[in-house]
Amino acid sequence: WSITSSHVQMTEPRDKTLSAIPVAWTPPTGGKITAPVVLAAIEDEADIAKWQGKLQGKIVMVDTPYPFEPYEKPQFERFSDGDFEEIEKVKKARGGSFSQKQIDNYVEYLRLRDRFFATEGVRALVQISWSNNMLLQGFGFTYKDGKTATLPAVEMAAEDYRRLARMIENGAEPVLSVDNDVVFHDGDTQAYNIIADIKGSDDSGEYVMAGAHLDSWVSGDGASDNGAGVAIVMEAARLIRASSVKPKRTIRFALWNAEEQGLLGSAAYADRHLGELREAGADASKGRKNARKAQPELLKKPGYGMMKAYFNVDNGSGRIRGIYGEWEEGARPILRRWLAPFEPLDAHRVGKSGVDGSDHVSFQRLGLPGYQFMQDPLDYDGATHHNNSDTYDHLSPEDMKQAAIVLAGILVAAANDDETLPQDAM
Repeated sequence: WSITSSHVQMTEPRDKTLSAIPVAWTPPTGGKITAPVVLAAIEDEADIAKWQGKLQGKIVMVDTPYPFEPYEKPQFERFSDGDFEEIEKVKKARGGSFSQKQIDNYVEYLRLRDRFFATEGVRALVQISWSNNMLLQGFGFTYKDGKTATLPAVEMAAEDYRRLARMIENGAEPVLSVDNDVVFHDGDTQAYNIIADIKGSDDSGEYVMAGAHLDSWVSGDGASDNGAGVAIVMEAARLIRASSVKPKRTIRFALWNAEEQGLLGSAAYADRHLGELREAGADASKGRKNARKAQPELLKKPGYGMMKAYFNVDNGSGRIRGIYGEWEEGARPILRRWLAPFEPLDAHRVGKSGVDGSDHVSFQRLGLPGYQFMQDPLDYDGATHHNNSDTYDHLSPEDMKQAAIVLAGILVAAANDDETLPQDAM
């Protein structure tokens, strides 16, 4: 799916071009759609009853506007010693900010909402951006074959969205024109990972691995998320080759696809080569009423014990300042030893806490050691992450060079060390 062109214009009560982007995996408008716009957020069955029969021929704003909150801290930052102390205080739980069930439920809600509005004769939908300052993402989640959205949709900058909402609240009747030319690319429904090896000197088949994800959100160029990580991984591979180092274990490099849709590329690799989790049945001994679901069963593949460590790069283009220890106390002394040579580069910290939300989780869920680096945020959270400003301009080449050196060093150390990281708790 890609965007060829898009234009959103308020035509009444005055002309105004609005900042908006097509929502990912929604259909084209098939030419310009011009219609009155109404704010009809659907959050429960009462909202459905309220709007039933009232939306024919309209363009619908689907979100209740959230209030604007000014930024209270700089949008560009580097980690301070105080930040590292705060990181260690945070007891972040495993499993992501949202469970898979919550995500599935949200996607199902989007489908039901789309179906309701289509049945009501709505022409197009408008959703609010998740960020202020005229930033756009184009977030959409109905990408699965046969389950894509029926109605064309745009995501509008929060400031423009609130402007329309205020006009409607004050009795105006805005009219919008929307013209989305978007394309579904269905010729090949597969996605592809890229894998490359620097062969080890022994014949054990063991390897250490580094990875970053190739895909990005549609609104920008994906420079910091995650072109920077891809470039760092590729440069680490080049450095190792150029140094003529002969590692004991193989060093494997992976560029994953479909991370943004739920770590699909790395999960596919893990499921195929390392192991699979299968849901176990209910514990019958507890009785039907009190039956509890047993833990998923891990089916190990022949390659399960071959991957000794995985290191992930997916936090923008900032310098590496250390690595998250993922709550594994037995791993911290080993990681600290591997990073010790990089203390002059200020990259020696091994935190006790963990982070989630990227491809290392695909390995952690199988009980394998997967790690993410601490990187200086720069303006990753403030401006570029998933936004239309995620362009080359925001990258820091000098920081990326440091990160590639540190990554290359920890990979060589892990490949040559006789001591290996403890397996994680699933």
